[in-house]
Amino acid sequence: MAGPQYVYPAFGTSLTTKFNWSALENSLVSTASFVGVSFSGPLCAWMVEHLGIRGTLRVSGLLAFTGPFLLAQTYAGRLPSHFVLCAIYLACLGIAGAAAYLCALDSQSHNFKAHRGMSMGLTSASLGLCGVVFSQVNDNIFSTPDDGDDAYGLLIFMAFAMSGGMAIGAFVLGPLVASDIPPVKNTTKNDEEHQPLLQDHQQQQRYNNNNNDSLATITVGDDTDQNSIAASDTSGRELSSMEFFCHPAGFALFVALFVVLGLGYVYLASVGQILLALPAVGSASPQHLRNVHVSVFSLANCSARAAFGTLSDVLKSRWGVHRLWVFVGATVGLLASMVYLITCVSTAEALLPCTVAMAVMYGTVFGVAPAATTEFGTQVRRARVA
Repeated sequence: MAGPQYVYPAFGTSLTTKFNWSALENSLVSTASFVGVSFSGPLCAWMVEHLGIRGTLRVSGLLAFTGPFLLAQTYAGRLPSHFVLCAIYLACLGIAGAAAYLCALDSQSHNFKAHRGMSMGLTSASLGLCGVVFSQVNDNIFSTPDDGDDAYGLLIFMAFAMSGGMAIGAFVLGPLVASDIPPVKNTTKNDEEHQPLLQDHQQQQRYNNNNNDSLATITVGDDTDQNSIAASDTSGRELSSMEFFCHPAGFALFVALFVVLGLGYVYLASVGQILLALPAVGSASPQHLRNVHVSVFSLANCSARAAFGTLSDVLKSRWGVHRLWVFVGATVGLLASMVYLITCVSTAEALLPCTVAMAVMYGTVFGVAPAATTEFGTQVRRARVA
């Protein structure tokens, strides 16, 4: 219920046609929900810290109902149809999704101490299913035979479904009680999940010696050795806020998310306009084609999040390949997909492989990013169960 940005193409073209927005106005409205998701991160983190997971979900449920409900009334002509107001409604929907998603990830980081790539990848994959569910609901329930669609009905359905799902989570989601957590049998694998993100050779040696109960064999020699150990201790401590952003690995993570997720969502938000600009083969309606592409994007996105989230665990535990290297592969794949789009796509049918490829790259980064972020530390954000 926290994936409103994936649903916009299912009704966005109808809004543009009804209100006759210009290209600039349509661009601002189509990216509003993603802007709400992206720029509300610090606010959502603050709410989780001060209101707790359940309190934050109550706020997000209220926003998830308000955004699409007011947009539906605008579509019906009961409210002013200025594009700025519509963008604000969608931004509220994005903030609601970001807050709910952060609550889910925060709960995961508390309750799953090992194999975080898999557990968070599956949680992120469930977010990706939002697009295919709502686009198919739109295609089979709210679309009309004469190439029309009932955007009003879809928006009302979204308002009640998303707010209802978040309200249910507000009663049950959160860290497990300590007495309910079963003991971890395989402590070695669990410890590996908590190794510092970046370790130098000396710190890795200390970690291995500690596992072998021989930490006392480490001796500190001259001042150079002491400075080296101090530096290694600093690299292993938990990072947060601007300290995380200024860390080289943290900044690299930010750049990867900025580029891949930004371009991926611009493609998703624009797929309706791209389809209208391409000659269609066959008798499929434009609305049906939009719903198909949104569904395919969501399914490929969902599969990539689960698969590569799990794969990042395997690569790290067996071959020592850090999760950040997955982003390099995703960036290269995104570049190849964009080259294919501008050189080979000339019909609506030829656009489908590009949709799949873009979704896979998008889902790979989104699925691995939560687990990579938690390796900077989880103690710096303690969410209360309110």
